[in-house]
Amino acid sequence: MLKMNIFLSVLVAASWLVVPTALAATVSNSGAETITVTVTENGDRRDVDIAAGAVVNLCPAGCFISFPSGDILALKGGERVVVENGVGRIAQ
Repeated sequence: MLKMNIFLSVLVAASWLVVPTALAATVSNSGAETITVTVTENGDRRDVDIAAGAVVNLCPAGCFISFPSGDILALKGGERVVVENGVGRIAQ
C-alpha cells in the first residue's frame, strides 16, 4: 500500500510539470532568417530568438508578444502562432 501511495504522489507531481507546457503557445518562424520577438509575461520583458524554421513554446499562463513588424499579440496560452516576414498571426 505504501508503494502505491508513493507512486500516486509521484504521478500527481509529474502531471503538474507537464500541464504548463501543454498549454503554452507555440510560435513558429516560417522565414529564412532568425527573428527576435519580445515576450512580456507578468510584467517581465525578455527577448527570444527564433531560428528559421524553428518552433518554440512560450507563454504557458498568457503574455504579450511583440514581433519585428511592431505588431503585438495578446496570448492566453495554447495558441499556435506563425511568423511570416516578421508578422505574427494566430494560425487556424
